[in-house]
Amino acid sequence: MKSLIVYYSQTGNTASTAIVLSNILKEKGEVKILSLEVKDEVSSFFKKCKQAFFKKRVQINKVPTDISSYDLFCIGSPVWALHPVPAINTYLDQVEGIAGKEAIAFVTYGSGLGKGRVLKYMRNSLLNKGASKVRTFSVSQFHSKDSDHIKKILKDLGI
Repeated sequence: MKSLIVYYSQTGNTASTAIVLSNILKEKGEVKILSLEVKDEVSSFFKKCKQAFFKKRVQINKVPTDISSYDLFCIGSPVWALHPVPAINTYLDQVEGIAGKEAIAFVTYGSGLGKGRVLKYMRNSLLNKGASKVRTFSVSQFHSKDSDHIKKILKDLGI
């Protein structure tokens, strides 16, 4: 199985979760992992959260958006102001080739507020682009580096 993981991480929590997911998927085949980077990103976290809250899009550095050559597509975002980060919004707009593919959407969070809303948004975005199945999971910032905890979540999902 050939898998692609795309994520955005500011503090390393989402990156840690993506790496654990990658290590598990490597047992089943080839995995490519990509971190989204924002061009001219504002430095203020408050301003970033405001962008997220208003569902803004941003310019991201060039990454592959045609995922038709992959069997499984995974996308990860932190939860900011009850929403996915702007870079994930942008990528979800641009991604193509997902029709008929399985996908996994995951989030990392601090308070937990908004995690369900963000997962629903990401899931619906992928289904609207034709994904055949979308599994979701969330990881608290306090467990984002706990590989055993994440492995249990993934095992419970059948991954």
